[in-house]
Amino acid sequence: MKTSVLGANDWRMALGALLLLTVMGGCQSPGDGTSGLHENPKTAKQRIEVRGAPVRIDAGSYHSLAVRQDGTVWAWGYNYYGEVGDGTGTTRYSPVRVSGLTDVVSVAAGGAFSLALKSDGTVWSWGYNGYGNLGDNTTTLKVTPVQVPLTGAIAISASTIHHRSFALKSDGTVWGWGHNGTGAIGDNSLTNRYIPASVKQSVGGVISPLTDVVAISAGENHTLALKSNGTVWAWGANASGQLGNGTLADQLTAVQVVNLVDAVAISAGATHSLALKADGSVVSWGGNVYGELGNGTTTRSTIPVAVFGLTNVKSLNAGAYHSLALKTDGTVVAWGGNGSGQLGNGSTATALVPVAIPSLTGATAVSAGYAHSHALGGADGVILGWGYNSYGQLGDSTGTNRITPVTTLLTAGTQGVASGEQHTVYVKWDGSVWAWGSNAFGNVGDATPLRRLTPVRVKHPSGTGYLTNVVAVSAGTNYTLALASNGTVLAWGQNNYGQLGDGTTTNRNLPAPVPGLNGIVAISAGATHALALKFNGQVYAWGRNHMGQLGDETQTDRSSPTLVHYLDNVATIAAGGAHSLAVQQNGTAYAWGNGMDGQLCDYGQGYGYFNSVINQVPNVTGIVGVTAGMNHTLMLDATGRAWACGDNSYGQLGDGTTTDKPEPTAIAFHGAGNIVRLVAGGNVSALLGSNGSVYTWGANEYSQLGDGTMVNRTVSTLVPDFSGVSTLTVGTWHMSTVKTTGAVYSWGRNNLGQIGDGSLTNRQAPTAALLP
Repeated sequence: MKTSVLGANDWRMALGALLLLTVMGGCQSPGDGTSGLHENPKTAKQRIEVRGAPVRIDAGSYHSLAVRQDGTVWAWGYNYYGEVGDGTGTTRYSPVRVSGLTDVVSVAAGGAFSLALKSDGTVWSWGYNGYGNLGDNTTTLKVTPVQVPLTGAIAISASTIHHRSFALKSDGTVWGWGHNGTGAIGDNSLTNRYIPASVKQSVGGVISPLTDVVAISAGENHTLALKSNGTVWAWGANASGQLGNGTLADQLTAVQVVNLVDAVAISAGATHSLALKADGSVVSWGGNVYGELGNGTTTRSTIPVAVFGLTNVKSLNAGAYHSLALKTDGTVVAWGGNGSGQLGNGSTATALVPVAIPSLTGATAVSAGYAHSHALGGADGVILGWGYNSYGQLGDSTGTNRITPVTTLLTAGTQGVASGEQHTVYVKWDGSVWAWGSNAFGNVGDATPLRRLTPVRVKHPSGTGYLTNVVAVSAGTNYTLALASNGTVLAWGQNNYGQLGDGTTTNRNLPAPVPGLNGIVAISAGATHALALKFNGQVYAWGRNHMGQLGDETQTDRSSPTLVHYLDNVATIAAGGAHSLAVQQNGTAYAWGNGMDGQLCDYGQGYGYFNSVINQVPNVTGIVGVTAGMNHTLMLDATGRAWACGDNSYGQLGDGTTTDKPEPTAIAFHGAGNIVRLVAGGNVSALLGSNGSVYTWGANEYSQLGDGTMVNRTVSTLVPDFSGVSTLTVGTWHMSTVKTTGAVYSWGRNNLGQIGDGSLTNRQAPTAALLP
């Protein structure tokens, strides 16, 4: 069910194009061109290269995979057979790192097993192996990766339902192994293969190796291949017509799909097949019980038929009985079975024709599993998931099905922009970091104390060259944190309380590594203390500790990371003025530190206290996100409801009052769509709606609410004439956003250039930073 398109000559180009999270699902190879040429093969190949953006995320039956920019692999979901690859059989409801894999460029998630392709052309596999689908010449399951005896691979594909694997080699041949009961290996036999076997084709009764292929995709019991001349070939089971050759006869070798000579991408579902044509339209064939052909009927077809009304499609992906299509404008449509919400449109009703996923914009890739779906978001690279989730395959720390997209926790901590008290930081898709505004303590990171009115690039720790390979940033009062793609943390700026975590209290005007931290997946900078979440669910803290905000049962400041006591299985974190928050994978929220204004949400203790030991937040469950302002807390639960507690002097709790609340209180949100993200800073709160709009409330003395006034707001208020936002952040007196185009817009106080527009003028409405 996974597919992507990539010519053999494009391999090195693709490697250079890996961004924040590059996960290539499917298989590719160079092709055959033996029959039915109706156009110049070179022309067809060029079109394929234009259309063939690699899939960024990969969903299996009940687990999912992702590759980070550093070449490590992360997995989540069902793990009974070790398909998550962390050395255990424990199901994972949020992402964990696959053991021992580095230099990976592509992954494929199968039925209960996984594949990875390394940059050296080797293939690795783990999980269920009852049919030899791991390709290691055994039938023994593996809970960590083992190497497949194959070299020169440039792409991989795995059957999402049954146990079958494929690799495309640089010489243009296709190789398969595993279950072969219906001939879906394509080697002209029904024999299971425990090591890779050459896939064959049949042309005029002559059987020969399948070549000249630019993409392949494995379905339940059938497989598709796209050749460089735009023709599609198929083999294996055909009871539903999924081979598209006008018959219902199974095929032990590849045969040509009829009436299709201008395909540029393919994807195979359980019993149906999809192809994207050069003109941006989509055709389908095969089974149609759930409307998976998208032509308005439930009648199967043995030949390609048009998917109703689809144009301007960029890529597609077939799940078991549902299908996804990504359009060129970044919107996503879906059709077919929807019993678990896998269409993402807010319902569980089957759709016989494509329907829009209204809360999803700015997408760059899609992937469909058995009954769940993933998409890679906009400029901040967030992975979103929806559909069946009983085994945590959405990676949101719950086992709750989702009928609309939610954020996968691998990228929940990924922040493309961060606002401090008087400076702003932005990480681009290429891993470079840019900063502007106040620089008195070196918080811009350019080796100077100079105030910057427009963005400048943060320098390398050596002072020579620039900081690279960063995936997230977070900004405190006068300091900055950066999370590198290899799981390490860097810090720079003010260090009077040890908030840089480098064992000193010396300010830094260049990034410096935080010693002893590795395997970090999320960071959060509070006013003068910091938190880091490790991949194993542990939390580390450092910096100021006068209110116990480090959670180590003391009030002693720490200049090096210390483990937060009694806290494990954490999925997300947030640091506030002098308090800290964490949410476990089961949705339980904890708070510690300053509780003077009720920001720990513990009404049993009320106001006027602090805790140096973590306390569970009462009366809320299923929390999936937390954020902290100076003295208030916001939480988002799995149903989409938002909660707040703490200081409410400026209306920052959003409940229509200015009364402090020591217990979780519902935030009044009457805007369009659902809440995607909550953020807080200073005495201000904001949310990002599923339609890309921004709502704000709280203090507004510097117009930091972006509504064109300086009037405080006690309920969520729409930032007018502003949409297409993919992420946002709140500083003490200003707010910053990133649009799906990658542009940064800010508003509010600008006394030190924190808006980045070259002026010192406060801005009442979104204003673009002058990024190069």
